[in-house]
Amino acid sequence: QKNTNPPSQLVVTSSVAAKFAVPLSASYAAAKHAIHGYFETLAVENPRLRVDLPCPGPVATNFFQKQSSLAANNKYKMKSHRCARLILSSMVLPGFGGETWIAQQPVLFFCFLHQYLPIVSTLLLRKLGPLRLAIFDAGLDLYDPSSAKKVRKQRRKVP
Repeated sequence: QKNTNPPSQLVVTSSVAAKFAVPLSASYAAAKHAIHGYFETLAVENPRLRVDLPCPGPVATNFFQKQSSLAANNKYKMKSHRCARLILSSMVLPGFGGETWIAQQPVLFFCFLHQYLPIVSTLLLRKLGPLRLAIFDAGLDLYDPSSAKKVRKQRRKVP
């Protein structure tokens, strides 16, 4: 029996946190991994269903406006209007859907690194995880590369 229903499309916003470990985001990452598992399975069970999973990295929003280390005006985060445009453009691309990584560097680099060299990225993230926690504890900007230098300098001063 031939299916005469038109193909359908679902767009579910995920995150790069579904792709690799993001320190300070365990619960969020778990939820995004679950989204990927559920909707990827739904797509393979329903060949006429296209599932798009845009995976944005850090986006400048007012969600964390009380925390200066996560402020919306951070120049290391993607502007929300740019992210929205990239999500919309990924939805109209021909094909079967799937993931679209939407991030600035160095986050985009980590997406590729984890996809193609997962052992290397995991080793690197295990070094960066404690550093990111120290940056957060110090109240510094999590996305500014100079924050890591400041934390390392503070660590050297402590006897």
